Amino acid sequence: MPRLCLSVLLAGLLSGCQAPGPIDEDNPQAEIPPGSVFVLEQNLEIPAYDKKSLVNLPRILKNPDARPDIVFQHGEVVERSDYARRETMCELETQLRRSEANTIKSDRFVAGRSSFKIVPAPGSDDRPYLTRIPLTSEDQPAITALVCKNYGSPVSTDHLTIREIREALGEFFTLKLSSAVHGGTEDAEAGGTEDAEAGGTEDAEADLTDSR
Repeated sequence: MPRLCLSVLLAGLLSGCQAPGPIDEDNPQAEIPPGSVFVLEQNLEIPAYDKKSLVNLPRILKNPDARPDIVFQHGEVVERSDYARRETMCELETQLRRSEANTIKSDRFVAGRSSFKIVPAPGSDDRPYLTRIPLTSEDQPAITALVCKNYGSPVSTDHLTIREIREALGEFFTLKLSSAVHGGTEDAEAGGTEDAEAGGTEDAEADLTDSR
């Protein structure tokens, strides 16, 4: 009997030590693990406001130090005024100033802990679902986060999936999921595996509430 009890105990311990399986990127409950890496594959040139443009004049007068809009949708950089409202988009959150031209250089940005928020629109059934992913780069500290959004129905409880975020970013970013969570780093490119850089986790902003 003691030998049987010991066998059962060892089996339980071994099963608890098994590495978790791959993340289901189509599951809206699956989070991007802290320590994952977003690799910007090319430089992003951000022009300054055209101060002679009558279209930009109201925004310049309202906030001359406004931050630039860097919006990704379907693998392209689009103007905020042009993106498809009911389709997934991601915006790069920065501390840059739109009053001057900027270049965001190709780099590796380490993801912190994601936070989630639902923002009901007054007088509308729209319910934007926000996913905010803090980003850290030693060389470009002005790049602070990636904020992705979609619109759900009044009864929907689904946040963005990892696959939807990949699709919005396209070839601009390669996402490498942290090996610390599921036992192996996954490249966006098929068949590629590589260990993600460790560290760089950051707590989510206090005003973003976990809606899961």
